[in-house]
Amino acid sequence: MIDLKHRYQILETELGPMISDSRSSVYDVMEMEAKGNNLAEIAMIFSLTLLQVQTALDYIADHRERLTPILHELVQKKKEREAYYRANQEELHKKEVARSPEKQALYEKFTELRARNRAQIQDEYGHDDNGSK
Repeated sequence: MIDLKHRYQILETELGPMISDSRSSVYDVMEMEAKGNNLAEIAMIFSLTLLQVQTALDYIADHRERLTPILHELVQKKKEREAYYRANQEELHKKEVARSPEKQALYEKFTELRARNRAQIQDEYGHDDNGSK
C-alpha cells in the first residue's frame, strides 16, 4: 500500500515555505485558516488537494510560533500595497486624458451611443445595463 501521508512536503524557498506541487505558500493556508475557512474550503480556494492542505496545516501546527509574526508582517505589507494601488488608480481616473481631436470626437460619439443604449434598455426593460432600476 502506498503511504500518501508523505506525498506532499513543505519546501523552504526564498519566498518562504511553499506547498509542494503547487504555487501556494504555507502563509496562504495560514491566513485562510485564521479567517475561519476549513480544510475543504482552503483546498477549493487554492486548488489544492485535501492532503496538501493537511500537510500545510501540520507544518503550521509545528512552526506556528515562528510563522505568526511573519504572517502579520506579510498581511500588513499586503494592505499597504493594496492601499497604494487603489490610491494610484483613483488618481489615474481623476486625471483628464489628453486626446487628439480625432480621438476626442470618437470618445464623444462613443459616450453618446452608450447613453442612448442605456436609455433604450431603461425604456424596454425598466432597468439599465448594470441591472439598476
